[in-house]
Amino acid sequence: MFRKLLKYEWRAMMRTMLPIYGATLAVALINGFLFQNVFGTGSETPALLEYTRIATMTLYIFVMAAIGVFTAVMVIQRFYKGLLRQEGYLMFTLPVKTWQLVFSKACVSLAATFCSLTVGILSLGMFGGIDFFGALFQIPGLIVEFIQEGMAADRTLFLHCMVFGVELLLALAVGTLSSIYELYFSMALGQMSRNHKIIWSVLWFVAVSTVFNFISMVLMGNASLFVRFLDGMENGVAFLHVLGLGLLAMQAVSLALLMGGTGYVLERRLNLE
Repeated sequence: MFRKLLKYEWRAMMRTMLPIYGATLAVALINGFLFQNVFGTGSETPALLEYTRIATMTLYIFVMAAIGVFTAVMVIQRFYKGLLRQEGYLMFTLPVKTWQLVFSKACVSLAATFCSLTVGILSLGMFGGIDFFGALFQIPGLIVEFIQEGMAADRTLFLHCMVFGVELLLALAVGTLSSIYELYFSMALGQMSRNHKIIWSVLWFVAVSTVFNFISMVLMGNASLFVRFLDGMENGVAFLHVLGLGLLAMQAVSLALLMGGTGYVLERRLNLE
């Protein structure tokens, strides 16, 4: 059932995001063509083509902004309409636990966030024209070559560095998921009020963000103790893993608190419209 929830959420999310992704890549491809084949010749640019360049660049900036805006809107909308409005009556009758309902939306929101980031990076690369696509085909070979050279130089150290990279990526993913749950928790708290639920959700988001930012500042203020602990470690490999796992643990604790709070409010204090 959880897999069906993921499939349903993914389809609902991509119905809105795929056209935006396609528009972004198409506009980026046009800009790349104009820059490489028209404006990269070194000859004087005709006025019409110059206006075309300005128009397509402006359009590109708008669609890039739209990716960020629509991604954030869809993350909020899928939770708000799916669980906190009338659709919630149906969703909460499904034979799944509350945390699974929320987690399925969070997972899809996380995937959509990384898809948006990937599309944005690819669109910027397209300004390189044909050379960009040639570089894309070379990436797998470069990765294999990098791994072979690293393993040949120092197999143990290279493997530890790879694990450290995975730890950082996991910390990034968990941190992004925690940010999504921060939105969910704020909306769930705002839903407890009888009136002006959206306004209360915004106020709760400010309050929740302030609390977590304050905790982060306190931890950063005491980071000198952690730094001295790391400096005292003679093993550089252990230093890497303590740093990576420490970041991951901090994000995981934040995520666990937000997941627990969101689940509690939805199960005990939910006030559907």
